[in-house]
Amino acid sequence: PWLAANPDLKVVVTVSPVRHWKDGPIENSLSKASLIVAAHDLVKRNPHRVHYFESYELVMDDLRDYRFYNEDMLHPSSVAVDYIFSKWRRSFLHPSSEKPLKTLAA
Repeated sequence: PWLAANPDLKVVVTVSPVRHWKDGPIENSLSKASLIVAAHDLVKRNPHRVHYFESYELVMDDLRDYRFYNEDMLHPSSVAVDYIFSKWRRSFLHPSSEKPLKTLAA
């Protein structure tokens, strides 16, 4: 319904790389797996309008080391966030957006 109501809408979905450890490691893994399956199902049903961005996978696979987490060992470090955002930018923004983004970051 939300896609039908907005015919020009394009959506990017992702799964957060933040660990939800309070329920335990198994529950965290099950939750992340369920979200990944749901996200891919959305993409499969709406391939031209819904896109998956692999932020969870980037942290788990590309940055698979605890040095890329904050001291709480749950949240990605600023280095990891910068890495993820640079990948997101290259995937979804036009190169002409670089200069305005640098101005905003300054």
